[in-house]
Amino acid sequence: MPEKAIGNYITEDDVDNWGFAVSASADFTIEEVNITEDKITVGLDIPTGSKIRFTSTGVLPGGLEKKVIYYAIRIDATIIQVASSSVDAAAGNAIDLTDVGVGTHTIDVGEGETLADRQAVIDEVEAQVERITKDYFYPKAFHEFLDGNGKDRLFLSIRQKILSINYMIISQVKVSTIDKTGTDIAGTQGEYTVTLTISTTADYYKNNYLGINYASERIDNLWGSRILGNTATDENGKSIFTLEQPLKTTLVEADIVSIITNWNYDDDCIYRSAKSTLHEPGTLMEPIEFLIDSYFPKGHGNIEIKGTIGHYSCPEAIKNACIVLARDECDPTLYEHYEFEKESMGRVYSYDRGEAEYLSGIIECDRYLRRYINRRPVLAV
Repeated sequence: MPEKAIGNYITEDDVDNWGFAVSASADFTIEEVNITEDKITVGLDIPTGSKIRFTSTGVLPGGLEKKVIYYAIRIDATIIQVASSSVDAAAGNAIDLTDVGVGTHTIDVGEGETLADRQAVIDEVEAQVERITKDYFYPKAFHEFLDGNGKDRLFLSIRQKILSINYMIISQVKVSTIDKTGTDIAGTQGEYTVTLTISTTADYYKNNYLGINYASERIDNLWGSRILGNTATDENGKSIFTLEQPLKTTLVEADIVSIITNWNYDDDCIYRSAKSTLHEPGTLMEPIEFLIDSYFPKGHGNIEIKGTIGHYSCPEAIKNACIVLARDECDPTLYEHYEFEKESMGRVYSYDRGEAEYLSGIIECDRYLRRYINRRPVLAV
């Protein structure tokens, strides 16, 4: 566990006006919660009336809530009860603990800031700077899925400067195939049937696809057709497949015949998208269906890109802006604040400070940020 709050741009050491830290902290287990006597063994000597808060890795004991200020009732040097107010603590009126909770619990003594409190401030001010500038001032990883558009350009919907592209791939559908060759295949040029040695029931492969790799062809050696149906395996272990298209060449033993169960590929192939809604699932789509559902000719989410965006290092002005915002969180009286609305003096004079999305509400912080406001449009790579 870190000993101090650390962000991408600043650490807690950069902020000089944090409030007092908690005076003590301790962990305790569910075995140290006594719900019969409403007592907790915390291992600290906490005076009656001291302010205390609780957190947990799981669920606090019944009757307690995270980060709520309670008051201790001292039983001895290691055991306390918990009261909801200082008056109840002085009177010895303890909160009823209904169960021991789940996980490891933590008690913080005092109303000061915990490490988690300071980390939350740093995280919030850095996120505010990123919202205002619309940029990241460290190498931030991105992971995008883009649409292929057939124009040899990829348009990333990213405002920030692209530092690196580490991974780029066009999605591939893993093809499930049953491959046959040698004496397991037979078919004659011009015929609409192919005989395969395979164990199957009637029409089991109907509406799937049969592809052939012709070993005798060096060019245009791939061919395929939709399967209209198949017979059940006969006594010789053979099944006859009826095709939508006639064979262009008689099969020889060196050829490879593949039954493809999730891809319809030939010279006019189009990827059968699982997102399409107009056709029956598991069946081949007609070309018009792709046009209606906008799946052709534009690819959808079929190009995956990973890389980094932002800046290689944090500019000093950004660090200073974060420090200003963090100091302001600790003491809102330190800096001059302003409203985002238009200000006017009757009909004589009026002005508008600008869009609130580009402003922090603190003049000194805006001075640091104004050079780093990112208004760049979407970039193409």
